Amino acid sequence: MTAWVPIVASSAGGAVVSLLGVAAGGIVSRRAQREHWSRDKELQACAQLIAESTRTQFAMLRRWRHDERIDWTAWNEALDIISLVGTPEIVATASQIDHEFWLLSDSVRAGKVTDMESWDIHRGRLEEARLTFVNTVRLKVTNTRSRLDQSPVSRPAHLPASFSQFQQITPADEGIGGGTTSSGQHANATDV
Repeated sequence: MTAWVPIVASSAGGAVVSLLGVAAGGIVSRRAQREHWSRDKELQACAQLIAESTRTQFAMLRRWRHDERIDWTAWNEALDIISLVGTPEIVATASQIDHEFWLLSDSVRAGKVTDMESWDIHRGRLEEARLTFVNTVRLKVTNTRSRLDQSPVSRPAHLPASFSQFQQITPADEGIGGGTTSSGQHANATDV
């Protein structure tokens, strides 16, 4: 009569171990899915911030040249999203881009940006902040160990600083690429 006890005990033990294995697998799988979802959301937020920083930089140029009003809504939304899903390092580098926008905006408003040389100083600091952001994202979010030396939307290193003086972006120009200059040449992102 006691012969069935070891059989029941081993069967019950096997069932418990199987259930524990399924539960542990579910927990690990859920954690991996949550991490993957979080990483994807952070990467999307980073891409949105980079795109909005470029648009805002173009808007700042139009503000300086044509006294156009800037709608900061999309930029502020991108910052808010980064603050929700970004790591502290990502949020800090995004805040540095925002800081540079504040400095540029204050300088334009105060009339301190008077020529392309003064614009180029602010643009260079903004591009440096954006490059730091991009490299931080590459390291912390995508696990890319290589760093970029130059932002893809900045002035190519081989162009002289005076190149941007010949570019004219009109208020109708939008997005990267800028349209055409007054002489009909293509105006590109190096002016921004």
